[in-house]
Amino acid sequence: FYDDPNGPEYLTPNWEGYVSEEWTKINADGFRDVSHTPHAAPGVFRFAVVGDSYTMGDGVRLEDTYVKQLETMLSRGRRVEGLNCGVTSSNTLNQAAALPKMLQHYSPALVITPPVRSRPRMTSFSSRIRAIRKML
Repeated sequence: FYDDPNGPEYLTPNWEGYVSEEWTKINADGFRDVSHTPHAAPGVFRFAVVGDSYTMGDGVRLEDTYVKQLETMLSRGRRVEGLNCGVTSSNTLNQAAALPKMLQHYSPALVITPPVRSRPRMTSFSSRIRAIRKML
């Protein structure tokens, strides 16, 4: 992490290692995701999610994060690209500080900012999807 008195805004670019026993790769822009082009391809709806460790997906494979699950759900019949911009230990101030860089570099059509540390504990996949749908 970059040292910030308020917490991290983004992760160490190109870092790889274990996070909660799951091999994790950070892209060149400091987010846990594959590399993305600055603009979505024509006809692709691009959304980004900023958040904390729950968004980042500490301890789960990238494809099992709710960001990638939402991308899969929304892509039925259309081209969708979901960007995981979650950062462990971040807070609303850090996420707001990271937004200009993320918006300028990725140009998402939609940014989702779930609540930080105030959400109820969700145990089932279906309850997570219901909670995501309420956020949209």
